[in-house]
Amino acid sequence: MGEHQVFSFIHLNKHLSDIGIYVIEDVQPPHINGFKDLSIFPADFKEYINKNFNVEYFDTRNTTGRSDDFIVSFTKK
Repeated sequence: MGEHQVFSFIHLNKHLSDIGIYVIEDVQPPHINGFKDLSIFPADFKEYINKNFNVEYFDTRNTTGRSDDFIVSFTKK
């Protein structure tokens, strides 16, 4: 569930090393746009993400045929 993925990132990202990467996999289709524009996160946390992370998206749904094959990575700046 998107809400669980958000909760986990909010609470676990602080444990990343200075060169850490946090990956969220199997994003369900209803949540993909929320991850793309970061609207799935609280507004103040969206600002924190933009300031501290490079965000990349990997959409392999067409290659694998799986509807949840969407990945988001957060790399510390």
